[in-house]
Amino acid sequence: METGFKSEMRETEPKGKILSFFELDKEEENNLKEEVKRHNGLVRIFVHPNFEEYAGYEDKQQQIQSAKKLRQMDRALQRILESSSDKLPPVIILHAINEIWNLTKYDVKTDKMVQDYKLATEKLEKMGDWMNDVKYNSRDNNIYIVPTKSCSPDPVLLCAHNEKEAWGEMIDELKSLGVKKILIGGAELYTPDKIYMEENMSEYTEQDGTIDVMKYLGGCLGYTVHQLRENFDLELSTLTYPEGRQEIKKQWQD
Repeated sequence: METGFKSEMRETEPKGKILSFFELDKEEENNLKEEVKRHNGLVRIFVHPNFEEYAGYEDKQQQIQSAKKLRQMDRALQRILESSSDKLPPVIILHAINEIWNLTKYDVKTDKMVQDYKLATEKLEKMGDWMNDVKYNSRDNNIYIVPTKSCSPDPVLLCAHNEKEAWGEMIDELKSLGVKKILIGGAELYTPDKIYMEENMSEYTEQDGTIDVMKYLGGCLGYTVHQLRENFDLELSTLTYPEGRQEIKKQWQD
């Protein structure tokens, strides 16, 4: 005989899944498309959001306030991922796979060691179920994972031959889902040195005279912004490291 208590417990069990963004079945893809539509084309993307790991690094550098802020950001991220609210837009995480790191080959033309995209895809394929490397927790909302190298936000896709093709696939897939706007956060985010920008102001100034700082953001997060900004309306999240949108804004007001 089933009790009302057991029935209630079943109803509160987590329904969310951790899914590979590029390996969705038709039903999963349609569900994501409906979620995007319900949020008027908005999704959240986090790039390598390993805030707790960065906090450990800041601890070693005795940067107490920075470490504290990072742990606050990590808790905020966990609340988003584990939320049961249907008011939150879909979350996509560019997840760094530790095993895919610094894969290089010798380039005869340049006489240098260069990153080899083919080696990265071969490594991913040999790993089999690479999703075992993913440790995020979900509640009632799905979390969508895009694999990247540990040292780069470039998606590692078996169907792509190079980084440019991979970003093209990423952009095409987002468009096919109806994505129009992205609230983006994660790590690492840097702005160019202000003195350099002032010396090269013409590169950063739009036709209307405004300064487009986002055009030249650096780090893994900054590079991702650069890849996506021509196709989507991008807004920086409050969850970014080491620089944040308030610091960037203040830097250009001083």
